[in-house]
This record gives sequence, C-alpha cells and structure tokens, in this order.
Amino acid sequence: MKYHLLLSPFQVEILLETVEAFVDNQKLLHIPNKEGDIVALPLTKDALLFIKDQMNDERTEIEIDVAEDSGNLATVSIQITGVSESYQVDLNDFDVS
Repeated sequence: MKYHLLLSPFQVEILLETVEAFVDNQKLLHIPNKEGDIVALPLTKDALLFIKDQMNDERTEIEIDVAEDSGNLATVSIQITGVSESYQVDLNDFDVS
C-alpha cells in the first residue's frame, strides 16, 4: 500500500529520536499522511536517516510503499526528491502498540 507524507526535517528528527528510544522493541511509527489520516509504518533508523539526508530545510513530500511479501515479510520502498531506497522487514518484529 502506498502512503504519501509531507514532513519537515524537524518531524523526521523527532521520529528518529523515537526509533532510537525503542531500539530493543521496534514499534510501528504513527505518522499523518498528506490527507491528515494517521498511518502506521515500519520505518527503521536507517530509513529515517536516508529520508533526513535527502531533505532540504522545508517540508518534503515522501512516498512510502509497504508491500507485503510472503508470511509477515514486507518490502518498504521510500521515494523522496527523485531518489529511492528499499528494504525488507519482518512485521512480527514491530510492536503495534
């Protein structure tokens, strides 16, 4: 499923601090999409660092596609400023609370 986000560098920094705080217990990040709905995404520290590195000083549009593979595996693809990165996660590793 594709999600379109519009985030500022400050918001990404807060998300990064959140992920670092839960290093032993990964959690789905609850983030508002462009329409204002809250979506839960399995973003890792490396994914957020990639996003942060691609941003300028303004709010930036980010497209995130979470495609479930077999079982509980999913491929997360991030597109930002014409650059993309993908990684695979086991959704069982993420606490939904």
